[in-house]
Amino acid sequence: EKLSAATQRDVTALMAAIYFPVFLTITLGDNIAGYSGIQEWIQFLAATGFVLVYWIFKSFILSFLGWVTKNKQTFGLVGKIGYNHLIMAAIFSTPILLSRFFIPDIEFSLFSKLLTYCILAIYALYLIRVYQAIISNRFSHIFYILYLCSVEFLPIALFINFLLSYQ
Repeated sequence: EKLSAATQRDVTALMAAIYFPVFLTITLGDNIAGYSGIQEWIQFLAATGFVLVYWIFKSFILSFLGWVTKNKQTFGLVGKIGYNHLIMAAIFSTPILLSRFFIPDIEFSLFSKLLTYCILAIYALYLIRVYQAIISNRFSHIFYILYLCSVEFLPIALFINFLLSYQ
């Protein structure tokens, strides 16, 4: 039963990971194309590529941390927590993304703020759950800070730096 539940979560997480590039390209593609001139299909491929690279990077880092600390269960749990929160982010952001279709007069700035707040709230909840998992398995607070800097914030900072240097 556990293998079945784990497989279902993994498949659902994969669908949630594909969900974001699809719906963001559909809802924001015209605006991004207007600002940057990048076609929607290139935006979709770039977003899907980013999600795929980030997923592989994070899986590799979590496996590496499990190997280094000889505590694979903790970092396997962190990966599962990440999958769960990715699914939650897809579920809770769906009404916001669908509002773009049902209320076409909604301002782009309001739409993007609502979507950003929703994703940031889920991400903050994810960071709290990861903190609980790491601390409950007798790792130090310094280790958690190093984890945040290397696994969570570094890829985001590099991506933002890439986006800002592209302009």
